[in-house]
Amino acid sequence: MANLVQDVVLHILLRLPVKSLCRFKVVCKSWWLLISDPHFISMHLSLATKNNCINCHRWRLCLTSFSLPSVYSVGYEASDRAIAIKLGYPLKSDCYDEVKFIGSCNGLLCVASEPGVLLLLNPSTRAAQEIPRLGNRRPFTQSSLPYMYGFGYAHSINDYKLVKISCRGCVFVYSVKENSWRSVGGFPYSILALDPGIQLNGAIHWVVSRSKDSTKSQIIGAFDLVEEKFWDVPPPVSVHNFYGIGVFGECLCILPGSDVTSHNDFWVMKRYGIRDSWTKVVINISYFRMKPLGVFDNHKALLEIDGKLVLYSFREGTYQDLVIQGIPVGIEFDVETYAESLVSPHLRLEFRADNWCR
Repeated sequence: MANLVQDVVLHILLRLPVKSLCRFKVVCKSWWLLISDPHFISMHLSLATKNNCINCHRWRLCLTSFSLPSVYSVGYEASDRAIAIKLGYPLKSDCYDEVKFIGSCNGLLCVASEPGVLLLLNPSTRAAQEIPRLGNRRPFTQSSLPYMYGFGYAHSINDYKLVKISCRGCVFVYSVKENSWRSVGGFPYSILALDPGIQLNGAIHWVVSRSKDSTKSQIIGAFDLVEEKFWDVPPPVSVHNFYGIGVFGECLCILPGSDVTSHNDFWVMKRYGIRDSWTKVVINISYFRMKPLGVFDNHKALLEIDGKLVLYSFREGTYQDLVIQGIPVGIEFDVETYAESLVSPHLRLEFRADNWCR
C-alpha cells in the first residue's frame, strides 16, 4: 500500500508546473529529494516535451528588445492574448545593456549580453550561471571580432554545448558538463550571417556557403554535438538562396525571405536529412523575415513575422496578431521558445531555484 501511495504521489508531481514543484520542495525532505532527483527532472521534462504543442501549458516565450528594460516570459493558449511576466535577476541589471538569445534547449536559455557576457538561464526556476570567457575575448564588443553561436543538447552523452565560431573560421566548443572551452578545428564553410544556429536532432544548423562569394548557392551546415564534426544538410533542389532556417513541428525548415523581397511560403524537411522530403508550405500572409515558434494542435502556428507575433490557422488560411499584455504595442523584439523544466545549468555557482519560485 505504501508503494502504491508513493507511485500516485510521483505521478501527480510529474504533471505539476515548475512553479508548484519549487514550492513543494519545502514540504518535507523526501519531496525535496524527489523533486531534485535527476531522474525525476528527466521524467518531468519528457512529459513537458513529448509533443511540441505550445498550448499544453508547458511551453512559453522569452522576449527582449532594444526598447525594453528587461527580459519577459510569456505564457499563452490558443487565443489572441497573452500575459508577459518580467524576469528578475540575473538579467535585470545595468551592466546588461543588450540581450541576445543564442538558443533554447530543454528549458535552458543561452543568452548573450553586453559587455561580453554569456549566460545559461532557466527562466522557470530562475537558476542561472555565467559561462566562463574564452580567454580574454568578448563576443559583442568592438575591440574583438564578432562570433557566430549555437547552443544545444547532446543526448547520448547528457551534455549541453555552446559552439562559438569566429569570422576567421576558428571553432570553439564549451561543455557544460566539463565547464570548459576547447578548440575543435576549423569551420569548413563561409559565414554568411551571424544569426545563432538552430538546434535539432543533436546538431546545430546554420545557413552557410561553400564559396566565399555570398551570391553563390547556399546550403545548411550542421555540427554534430557528440562527434563534433560538420556535414551538409541538402536544401530543396529548386531552392538556391534562403536567408534563414528554423524548426516547424519538430522538422527543419528553410525560409526564403529577405530584407528586400517578400514571400508567402517556406519549406519543411519532413524526414531529417532526406532531400526528397522537403515540402513547400504556402501561407496567406507575406513576410520579409519570419521565424516559426510552435504549433497548436497541428493546424495553428505561432509565427514571428517582421518583428510581430502572429497566430496563423492553416485550416482556415487566416491570421491575427498576438497581443501581449505588459508589452507596448509596436515594439519589435527578439523571441525564443522554451519548455518549462527543472533542468539545471549544472555549473558550480548555480543560483538556488527555491529563492526565485514564488
